[in-house]
Amino acid sequence: LADIMAGGLTRFTALQNLTICKCKIGGHGFAKVAKLLVAHPHLTDLRFEHVAMDKIATSALADLVRNAARITRLDVAHCTFPKNHPEAVLGIARALGSNTSLNTLTFAGNGLDARGIRALTEGLSRNTTLCLLDLSANPQLSSPACLKALEDLLLAVDQRHSQAECASASSEQPPLRLVLTIKDLGFAGAHQLVSQLGQRQQQVLSQQQLPMPPCTIVSHGPLPPSCLRVAGLPLWLLAGGAEGRAAIEALMPSARPPR
Repeated sequence: LADIMAGGLTRFTALQNLTICKCKIGGHGFAKVAKLLVAHPHLTDLRFEHVAMDKIATSALADLVRNAARITRLDVAHCTFPKNHPEAVLGIARALGSNTSLNTLTFAGNGLDARGIRALTEGLSRNTTLCLLDLSANPQLSSPACLKALEDLLLAVDQRHSQAECASASSEQPPLRLVLTIKDLGFAGAHQLVSQLGQRQQQVLSQQQLPMPPCTIVSHGPLPPSCLRVAGLPLWLLAGGAEGRAAIEALMPSARPPR
């Protein structure tokens, strides 16, 4: 498979979108492919869906995130990473800090835990290009440790955009939107997260007098798309299923956010 991919990337230099799904990749062959993906002159949309990766492939993916200069969208939805090598998964999240091209990252259904969320927070603290981060389909987010880590992630997102607005009020960069699901968080977890974050945001506002842009999307059930304010935090409530995914797609940086 690695040889086929390498040959295709070398031959099809005008390729812009690539989806790799329902397979196993790994070994030094994929490490070579990852370098070709980074060096490809036109590839901007890269998606791995339901792909099993070994230790070497996961580390190569982290290097890809760190070094990619043209790829704007990366999807690793429902991919499986080696459980005995958690540092590789954390490396992917931390690599965001060095990336200067990604505006969309889908990390849905990857068994993300509190360590992974903290690593994403660390990476995002140094990233200025990401506009959409999808963490849906991770049911373990309802754990107390994950909820606490999500509070820090959401606050870091808001602080980053508040600082960006102060630095350049005319900036056209859309706010970073985070996709979560009430199904994953649980109603109690979602209420706890919003309440705690709202209190912490008010503390930040009272000290810095900075505006807080909308940054959180919560997807749930048969609700129509709407916007509510809970504890001062704008929340997008999107319909579940295909309608919810369509609404999330509409929030991609290339599209106009819903009103």
